[in-house]
Amino acid sequence: MTATTTDAALPRSELRVREEALWRRLADSWLADCLATAAVTLLVAAPMLFTSSGFALDFTNHLWLSWLAGKGLVAAGHPIYFINTTSAGVFEPWFAFYGGTLYMIAGGLSELIGGHPVAAYLAVAALGIAGSYAGMLWLGRQLGLSRWMSHAPALVVVTSAYYVSNLYGRGAWTEFMACAAIPPMLASALALTRAARWRPWPALVFVVSTIVFTGSHNITLLWGTTIIALALVILWLALDRPRELPFRRLAMVGGLGLASLLVSAWFLVPDISYAKDVQAHLETALGEGASPVYKAYLGPILTFDTFGALFDPLRHVPHESTVPALYVQAPDWFLVWALLAGPLLLWRRGAREAAARRAGTRAGADSRSRGGRAGARAAAGRSARAATMSLRTE
Repeated sequence: MTATTTDAALPRSELRVREEALWRRLADSWLADCLATAAVTLLVAAPMLFTSSGFALDFTNHLWLSWLAGKGLVAAGHPIYFINTTSAGVFEPWFAFYGGTLYMIAGGLSELIGGHPVAAYLAVAALGIAGSYAGMLWLGRQLGLSRWMSHAPALVVVTSAYYVSNLYGRGAWTEFMACAAIPPMLASALALTRAARWRPWPALVFVVSTIVFTGSHNITLLWGTTIIALALVILWLALDRPRELPFRRLAMVGGLGLASLLVSAWFLVPDISYAKDVQAHLETALGEGASPVYKAYLGPILTFDTFGALFDPLRHVPHESTVPALYVQAPDWFLVWALLAGPLLLWRRGAREAAARRAGTRAGADSRSRGGRAGARAAAGRSARAATMSLRTE
């Protein structure tokens, strides 16, 4: 058989081995990750891409607000604060208190592609799904999961009840986008912290995801930042409080995050400044001058504006809820489990590693001891043989 043997001349078993090796290389490549991300994104986004349903009322409301934000952005040359409606009146400062940057992004994209608000709105939502999946995939790889095992947490996140309900069941588009930005933001932050030298793509992913996270939904920004900080502290404690942290690199990532946050300062600063004048409470919502629309929509606020409504694991969904099928405390169960079980598992792993190190140390000492005794016996033997040879010589 010559060196130029063709595939046809090879045995069938060797051809099968080559084919299997080719498929394994394909499965372990970035192309397989891209195909998996695209397939899952298409599956989750299929209801909004391939149907004409408006889903929950707010799904359509957010579409209208995005279109309005784009029109205002083009007309004024800068982001706008006010909307004018027949029910709420003129000059309602909606964009000063809610999702201003995200609305401007979707609306600006709509105007950029020639005035197609539906296409821009759906594209932003689909990119959010893809970003969530890819971000969890990337984060899992960095934390040590194997190539295909890292798809498991990504798939769990984008198909979870809360994630899908936000988009379709509740139509909470801004809340959905804020949550969707968390995985790529964390994954890129970890990559930037660990990298010996920054590369453009991780930095770009971090900036974009941070802008979306901080400019979409105030409640998610508040709670998300709090939970992320708490989880990092618990992780630090579970890892035996390591002192050799890359403080300089952490400061660089924090500075880049702050700069990204300042993109939304145009509406976050007025939001904070006028917060004392906005009372999202039942007494204000149901005052004498409140319209029937506000009474119907804002009536349940007092029911939800309590600690127990969020953290009571046995709480039933109140009948005042506008979404009675949404058990808001369910994610807290998994959060508590992760915060309790995670440090325990890390501690047990650390204990096993410490035991393995101690066993290795003892084995090394025993080996050196046995080697020392064997060396002593060999030296004594050599001395005896030398003495014997000396006597024979004499």
